[in-house]
Amino acid sequence: MEKVCIPLWRAAGEPAATADALLPLVSASSGLHGATVHVEAPEHDALRHGGGERLLTGLLSLWVDSYQDLDLTALRADPPAGDAYLVTESVPQPYGDAFTWSEGERSPGLSMVTLLDKPAAASEADFYRAWHGLHRLTTAECHPFTSYVRNEIVRSLSEGAPAYRGIVTESAPDVQDFVDPHRFYVSGGDPERLRANQKRVVEEIVQFIDLTTMQVAPMQEYVVRRLAPTSP
Repeated sequence: MEKVCIPLWRAAGEPAATADALLPLVSASSGLHGATVHVEAPEHDALRHGGGERLLTGLLSLWVDSYQDLDLTALRADPPAGDAYLVTESVPQPYGDAFTWSEGERSPGLSMVTLLDKPAAASEADFYRAWHGLHRLTTAECHPFTSYVRNEIVRSLSEGAPAYRGIVTESAPDVQDFVDPHRFYVSGGDPERLRANQKRVVEEIVQFIDLTTMQVAPMQEYVVRRLAPTSP
């Protein structure tokens, strides 16, 4: 099987995508072994980073037998416009037994979707060492996520798509896990531990993420069809 991720875009000032618009695109598609839909949560726009005039408003994550048999025209809504990427998926933190709701229902809490590129000065070895090595451990120890899905982009399937290297989704069961710094950095209310964890995270991400092109958007998550036990 292969996985295809389709980020969906809107211009600044345009309405955000909605679950009512995106879920039918996936539900009506045949040949999907697994599917997750992320939809912009504009009520939490204060958590957004980057994007400028081209804002991430949704993400379709689809498992198929072959990307060549996927009808990308039907799955890219207009609006919003989308780009498709062939990816390899890693799941450092699967939901596992924490997935207690039904497929197709909105997941509890909130998800953050991040599009990232490699800093020009970073070597390939340093990029993977920091992203796959250091940051996997840091994410587990310094954030309250119940799901962490790492999609490494193999290549774009859309002409003119932005040159990203990764698409990451991170989910927590309560919105306050993202809003409250002490909860987001699992400090236990200790100011020194908060500063230490913040420092650790920032010092790592600058090693493998170009912050000038990174885009992070708060999203609602819908696991339409689950690839148990590691899905989404």
